[in-house]
Amino acid sequence: MPKQKKDSSTDSVAKIKHKAPTKERILVMKMFLDKLENIGNFNITRACQICTIDRGMPDLWRKKYPWFDRRMRVINEMKKDLFEDGLIRRVQDGSDIAAIFSAKAMLKDRGYEEKRTIEIKDTVGISKEQKDKMIDQHIRKQKRKKKGGYLQTGLKAVK
Repeated sequence: MPKQKKDSSTDSVAKIKHKAPTKERILVMKMFLDKLENIGNFNITRACQICTIDRGMPDLWRKKYPWFDRRMRVINEMKKDLFEDGLIRRVQDGSDIAAIFSAKAMLKDRGYEEKRTIEIKDTVGISKEQKDKMIDQHIRKQKRKKKGGYLQTGLKAVK
């Protein structure tokens, strides 16, 4: 059996992935983070334009450098805080829409949430057990989408 040649291109790719960033790259990364937070209005595309880097670079940096990913997460939390502050301000100003939205988002444990009704029309002659199984699967799917959240669902099977 002949020996297979090692592919040198895969070896070089593996080395590049583990190479420490240059000082210049670190400066660009830090400049991007600063622009994202302070000038780019939390808009990644805008911060990339200001830094003249490709829009995909921050995603690559997040995968490659844990410190960069942590900083991006902190900046994203700051963005959420900004939205929350604006929403609270609107509620305090008497906005009914903001109050309803806030109640649905924050007061689910008190019953302020959307109810869903799923109707299954019996057009193919499925049994009650099959309908129940379909409903259970739908509920599990919705709970997975909510990542641990609770979904209040009103269900009824229609013949």
